[in-house]
Amino acid sequence: MTRGRLMLASALTLGIAAGYGALQASLYEALTPPLLAPMEPAAGVGSLSAKACATCHEDIAAEWEGTGHARATTDPLYVADLAAQSAPYFCDHCHAPLVEQRATTTTGLWSAWPDLVPRAEDNPRVTQGLRHEGVTCVACPQRDGAMLGAFATTIAPHPVTVNADFGSEATCRPCHTLDLQAVGDLQRPLMDTFGEWEAYRAAGGDRTCVDCHMPTLADRPAARGGAERPAHSHALRGPFDLAFVKEGVGVEGVALQATPEGGVAGRLALINRSGHRLPTAEPHRKLTVALELLGAEGEVLASAAHHVQRVVDLHSLAEPSGADTTLAPRERRPISLDISPAPAARSARLVVRFWLWDPDDPIAQSAGLDAAALVHTLHSHSLTLTSEP
Repeated sequence: MTRGRLMLASALTLGIAAGYGALQASLYEALTPPLLAPMEPAAGVGSLSAKACATCHEDIAAEWEGTGHARATTDPLYVADLAAQSAPYFCDHCHAPLVEQRATTTTGLWSAWPDLVPRAEDNPRVTQGLRHEGVTCVACPQRDGAMLGAFATTIAPHPVTVNADFGSEATCRPCHTLDLQAVGDLQRPLMDTFGEWEAYRAAGGDRTCVDCHMPTLADRPAARGGAERPAHSHALRGPFDLAFVKEGVGVEGVALQATPEGGVAGRLALINRSGHRLPTAEPHRKLTVALELLGAEGEVLASAAHHVQRVVDLHSLAEPSGADTTLAPRERRPISLDISPAPAARSARLVVRFWLWDPDDPIAQSAGLDAAALVHTLHSHSLTLTSEP
């Protein structure tokens, strides 16, 4: 090959490589971009850690410590699910939203289909110990070196930018929508809580994310030494708070009775009292209504169940048409279950359960979690069928 041809071939190779690199980056930015730019600690704070925030914001930090947000990277289900993923980097965009929380950084995609294959590099910005804080405090308020807030202040050790929208539903949107529709064959975004809430509002709903998940508290200082102001809980109530889940899942019209045909019939209506679909977000979550016949030792002799869930193939990111049976906001769904003929049972029960994850799923087993940790009874009604002999 002549020198001129060699130079031309080299130039073409470099051009193709550059074009491919640009395509990788373009795919990455289009499909699963990071949520936050790299951060430096705000002036006067000295650290991105929640521990720095807690020195002044004691009450808020104490509430946050008990939340699913604080456990976003350490929750056993997340750790097990992340380990099983072929390309888990985009999960961390919300579970560990700071660039400084991640040991590796993704700059592009080698492939978008049939699998997302990231181009990853060691992250020189990683801060040791920060990952375990999950959705840490500065993830929401810190922007451009200042803390967003609803009020101006002269006592904060750091810059404050007054932003009337901070703490509104706009703060929740980035992490509570996960599209990925361009990658697979989904009927709607894989995690669509914000879109569901928008549909609720369009239909006349009047509550916001903050109304339910960060309810109003008595006035208190936002930070030590500050003036008392209107306050909201930072306990961030969610699916791991069983009492909160029960508030959203209403039950009416319960009837449980033996039938003339020798069977048992159960009736009730489920009502979605939340501002989004139930269950929402994680497709593994579901509600079940079960009619169960029990023996003398409480063992289940026979059962019938109605499932409320969204069925998604998480490998191919596809869902069968009609496989989404989740409850729309404010929907009231009558459910009837029958077992006939009934075995010689001592009692019957009609029970509503909330499943964080199926305990028989390999992810749950890898996480070391059983039914007691993952399946929770919301409502239960019993009927005695025969007395003790």
